[in-house]
Amino acid sequence: MLPPPSWSTGDLSDLLTSQSVGKDALGNNVVRGAMYDPLTTQTVNGTLVRTMFPGNVIPQSRISKVSQQVLAIMAKDYPATVPGPNGDYLLPNNAYGAYNTWQRFTQLSVKGDHNFSARNHLSGSILRTTQPQYQANASGVHVWDNLEYGGPFSSAIVKPVDTHLARIAHDYTFTPTLLNHASVYFNRVTNSIDNLHADQPNPVTIAGTSTTSVPVINWSGGDRYSLTNLGQDKASDSVRSITYGYQDTLSWVKGRHTIKFGGEWRVYKLNYIRQPDAGTFNFSSNE
Repeated sequence: MLPPPSWSTGDLSDLLTSQSVGKDALGNNVVRGAMYDPLTTQTVNGTLVRTMFPGNVIPQSRISKVSQQVLAIMAKDYPATVPGPNGDYLLPNNAYGAYNTWQRFTQLSVKGDHNFSARNHLSGSILRTTQPQYQANASGVHVWDNLEYGGPFSSAIVKPVDTHLARIAHDYTFTPTLLNHASVYFNRVTNSIDNLHADQPNPVTIAGTSTTSVPVINWSGGDRYSLTNLGQDKASDSVRSITYGYQDTLSWVKGRHTIKFGGEWRVYKLNYIRQPDAGTFNFSSNE
């Protein structure tokens, strides 16, 4: 759910109900959907008590600068577009975006072999594949096509998967019953995430956070409605695996039997690189 237009100005009167869910320590009704003023907090018989904002409207002067920035971006780039029966946009699914995704697969392979003689054979192959995938809405926020990379609150990413394979094999027949097969090989697979917002200015000024890329803002549910999480939760990273080695096999045919001798030397490497993200802010349903 995206914030209805009235919420951007602090007016949450449409969230307020007439349902009482209990009484506080002073005997006042606790009304479902009420927004309580933290500056009115008092302790009564060991219990915290607060007073509801009049009309369930938070004054503009009480909305922090960061919250005002977030609300302004939401109203401009991610507005609620599906009104409810009363025209108040107070719906669990009040916006639908045009999610832009694509994926490409490209493969190039070259193979060759050569017979030096009837007994001496050499072959080899090279394979290269690329498989990038673009996701404009990796964070789950609603995305519109007119926003570059889904706008500042989306986790627009490209996930390139690059594969390199190389093989060289040599077969030599010593006798009709004695054959040697040797090969060397190299494999490299790179699986990455490229955050397309990583170098873009952060429009939300939160002390101690990065000036580029927007931190993740998670909302932990709520009363009847759950807000869409915001921010770029996919930091750029790269996982690269490399395998190379050599193997040799000698095959000997003796009557009805085939006996093989051989060995393999293999090296496997795994490298992981992750760029720092812009941080995460979690809010419970009571905040």
